[in-house]
Amino acid sequence: MSLSTILEMQERKDTANTPEATRTNDCSLHLFEAVRISGALLALIWCFLSCVPKNHTAQRATLLSGMGELHHPIDTRDAEAQKLFDQGLTLVYAFNFAEAEHSFRQAAKIDPEAPMPYWGIALALAPN
Repeated sequence: MSLSTILEMQERKDTANTPEATRTNDCSLHLFEAVRISGALLALIWCFLSCVPKNHTAQRATLLSGMGELHHPIDTRDAEAQKLFDQGLTLVYAFNFAEAEHSFRQAAKIDPEAPMPYWGIALALAPN
């Protein structure tokens, strides 16, 4: 190896380690990391938003006929709230959790002082 070759190699090595070259390498590395992290963050946000349940509570529950004779007395003075609670419980037992939630919410709206419709809402929304 000649002296000129060694000097050229040393010059290339020195040029690669200059602050400008290091800054360029660091900037491109930071940019790559930022893009990678922001992409992962966007994917995480999308997954979270797609898992958020839609608001199904806008519907008003109506009393359905032919739901059976299930009756569980609750502390309420309103007969309609009692019927809606019973209907909600029947719907939970029938695995119709969305409609059961509607019935429980309507019962809670009719009689906000009755605690059992709130229990029914929690039961219908629980992981089943």
